[in-house]
Amino acid sequence: MKDWQKGIPLEILLRLEATWERYNERCLSPFLEMKKNKIAAAMYEGKYEYGHEWAIQSRRLKVKSKINMYSAYDIPIATIEKGDRIVDRIAYNQPEAVILMLKSYDEDTFLFINEEHSIDRFVASQANYRKLGIKINTFGDIQGVYFKDQPSFLGDMREFPEQNMMLPEEKLVLRKTSIPDVSNLCDIIKQRLDVMDYEFTNHYSNYNKGKSWSAISLRGYTPEWSFITKPAEMSKKWKEENKDTEFKLQDTELRKMFPEVEDILRWLPGRPHRIRFMNLAPGGGELQRHTDQVDPDAGVEDYKLMRFHFPIVTNKDVTFSQWDYKAERVSCHMNVGECWYLDVRKPHQAINSGEDMRTHLVIDIEANDEVRALI
Repeated sequence: MKDWQKGIPLEILLRLEATWERYNERCLSPFLEMKKNKIAAAMYEGKYEYGHEWAIQSRRLKVKSKINMYSAYDIPIATIEKGDRIVDRIAYNQPEAVILMLKSYDEDTFLFINEEHSIDRFVASQANYRKLGIKINTFGDIQGVYFKDQPSFLGDMREFPEQNMMLPEEKLVLRKTSIPDVSNLCDIIKQRLDVMDYEFTNHYSNYNKGKSWSAISLRGYTPEWSFITKPAEMSKKWKEENKDTEFKLQDTELRKMFPEVEDILRWLPGRPHRIRFMNLAPGGGELQRHTDQVDPDAGVEDYKLMRFHFPIVTNKDVTFSQWDYKAERVSCHMNVGECWYLDVRKPHQAINSGEDMRTHLVIDIEANDEVRALI
């Protein structure tokens, strides 16, 4: 018997793992999955409850902690006190038994569910849990964060001041801004791009399907227009390999070649950071569902970076999607001349099913009251 089995026969662990099959299929992050090794560890630590075709992993918190909206950012949803229970994961083939278990806990209890799964939301509601918010990890999973009070003597409900501290823009995704139509400027930019001989740089990432997403920089972190990345987003290995290179925000030679971009920037009342033209190849070019939580500066608070898209070239078969605060998919087609806001911290996806290249002017702007007012 292996050490990780914690003395539990393998055939029992495999049988218990089968309960989590549907749950595991919905997980985007492998760290959320419940496999036999995690089941063994949870049982050994007294964190595992199960019955006929249902299972729960939960624990009592020993120290005060907080729940953040994102894995990579300090945007708190709620504070968990010592002694509160956290239900990390639930699995079931029939919801009735797990609902009874969730109702049975006699301490204040936090519940994490797959917010995109309607049956999970039904279970939380039927077990009398109220939604506090969502938690999004770097893989793009959207977990609903729910809570059930223990009745107090006065009937008061536990309050979470974090709920009132959050900026309302934290909940917004994929919004057309109030900026007027700038299609005349976009048409001039398109004509200039058509005659320029600059090869777009492939954007290296796991979600760039078929190397269909590429870009060039007007403003970036080196003077080279072909350098499209942000050093802070890169891997530790890359940073070590480039530790002797100086990276600072600066214009490339391309910026002065597109004076129309300066006219567009006047509509964005904040300091610009990266400015890029981004292509998405035709014939099914896809930027797969992902989050950009690798960017430490993304956000809507003052001085954080908000991203805006101006379509320069597009076609009717280009679709952009983002998953919102309710974990619902919101899709749109961005027309030339429009300006759209995208929250890169939340899951998003782009597909070009048309026959023509899609080119967007993409600008990162430091957030302030005026910039937030655009959305």
